[in-house]
Amino acid sequence: MTSFWDRLNLRPAERRLVVGVASQPYGERTAAIGDMATSRLYKDGLRSAHETGAALAEALLTRGVDAESLRQTYTPLLAHFKRDNRFAALVFHI
Repeated sequence: MTSFWDRLNLRPAERRLVVGVASQPYGERTAAIGDMATSRLYKDGLRSAHETGAALAEALLTRGVDAESLRQTYTPLLAHFKRDNRFAALVFHI
């Protein structure tokens, strides 16, 4: 029986996983949450989905839907995930 990846005819190097923070996860009246915005290296995806969803909801309700409001309120959480991923990479490298 052939695997899912074999049926797609993808070599291992072409298989993509989310392992970092999106370069532009928000824009004017739009934003990504969960694995579309960030992923925690070697960890669960539920926490990133919950935290990004909650932060986005708070930003929309307290600041607004424009890109500048999202930048001010949503970017600090994404920076936290980026720091967390750097630390996880260091720990797993040791």
